[in-house]
Amino acid sequence: MAKNIVGLMNSFLKYFNVPVLNQSFDFVDNIIAGAQKNIVLILLDGMGSLNMQDCLKENSFFKRNKICDYNSVFPPTTVAATASYDTGLYPSQHARLGWTMYYPEIDQNVEVYSNKNEFKEQAAAFNAAEHFTPYKSVHEYIREKGFDSYVLSPYQEPSFNSFDDILSEILRLTECGGTKYIYAYWGEPDSLMHKKGVRHKDVIDNMRQLEQKVEAFAARLKNTFCFVSADHGHIDADGRVLCSYPDIAENLLRLPTIEQRAMNLFAKPQNKDQLKKAFERHFEDKYTLYSREEVLDTKLFGEKPYHPSLESFLGDFIAVANTPLTLFNSIDQLNALKGVHGGGTEKEKTIPLILL
Repeated sequence: MAKNIVGLMNSFLKYFNVPVLNQSFDFVDNIIAGAQKNIVLILLDGMGSLNMQDCLKENSFFKRNKICDYNSVFPPTTVAATASYDTGLYPSQHARLGWTMYYPEIDQNVEVYSNKNEFKEQAAAFNAAEHFTPYKSVHEYIREKGFDSYVLSPYQEPSFNSFDDILSEILRLTECGGTKYIYAYWGEPDSLMHKKGVRHKDVIDNMRQLEQKVEAFAARLKNTFCFVSADHGHIDADGRVLCSYPDIAENLLRLPTIEQRAMNLFAKPQNKDQLKKAFERHFEDKYTLYSREEVLDTKLFGEKPYHPSLESFLGDFIAVANTPLTLFNSIDQLNALKGVHGGGTEKEKTIPLILL
């Protein structure tokens, strides 16, 4: 049983008569099997299970309707997890591993969403992530089977710039007849957690407001399995800056990629041992350091078959944070991100599955 995002999406594919791409989530299979209902998935970015526990009242609507906790993917971060929601694949298979990727074909570190390099310039005349890691979405598979499939988000056309508008559109679509899949993404409470920390009053208020809106919406929803979930959880960072550790920085070929808490480290030629010793000297009890070979052998990023370019995107080591200590590439990053995710703690990787 794949008790994670990938399993959930393969359960949805199975429901729409699409051959599964990976093992499905048996628990969800048993809930939805044989029904003639719509499937709706509302993703609230960053609303991990333990964050929900911290911020919502006892016996609140989301808590009452949570059917289980399950896992994000590794790394538990928006780029990797939403690509898994969009494909039914593990990060090892779609290869969009984190916020920043190193693409050897253009020899640059590139932000996946903005397509900008570390100098804040466009990395290429094309979108690097779409060019080097294209994929077929679950929506395409579902439409090929004759069902309608929709994405509601501020970041895709037609764009929805309020959560109320997204909920209204879900109601409109589910009233139109026919069995369909609807994926709805909203970027809170993640954005507030990054800026203010995971237990800030504004975060608590926002999560409770989202819950109230969904509760009112659920009372009007008909003939639909509506799931609410998240892409990852959040923790407060105990931040450090890379340049404060010159014995690490001087052995790096380029700035680390993927995530601050899942750092892709490229050693300068002949400096691999020095980098390993320096990193472990400072952070042996804070980060787990995996060699490239260990990453592939342990299936750190998920199941096989691996994306054909996966190995070329990886440096000599992946450093996975297992405490709040977080190593940032710059002081600007440290100052901007009070709440963080992408590492190996339970709070980051455990997410709720809520059924309305």
